[in-house]
Amino acid sequence: MSNIIDKLMEKDLDTLKEASKKDLEITRLSEVFNEPFTVTVKEISYKRIADLRMLATEDGVADESQFLQFVVTDGIVSPDFGAKELLQKFQVPSKQALFTKLFKAGELELIAREVLALSGYGDKAIKKAINEVKN
Repeated sequence: MSNIIDKLMEKDLDTLKEASKKDLEITRLSEVFNEPFTVTVKEISYKRIADLRMLATEDGVADESQFLQFVVTDGIVSPDFGAKELLQKFQVPSKQALFTKLFKAGELELIAREVLALSGYGDKAIKKAINEVKN
């Protein structure tokens, strides 16, 4: 275990804090535009996810759909879907409203799941140590 402590002591803290990003291609929209339609998503901090969960909770009941919409809105960093001209063209007041017009329900959920996976909420985030007992 002290080996892990030694490695942490040697590591620059800023490299541990670098936000993970990933490009996602939305297949349906790529077909519509006849070119790759990609969005860049980033991880969200633990504190921000907790805040989004609270925003999506009313009277002690969490609204998972609303939570996932908040995650998508916070998680997509590129392109800038908040551009005033774009919102006006689609006649929507916010990025969140634009996303519900632009993406299908399943696409929104998959984008949200990717953001959550980058944030450490995926099945592959932690590997269990398996110790085999040999005779």
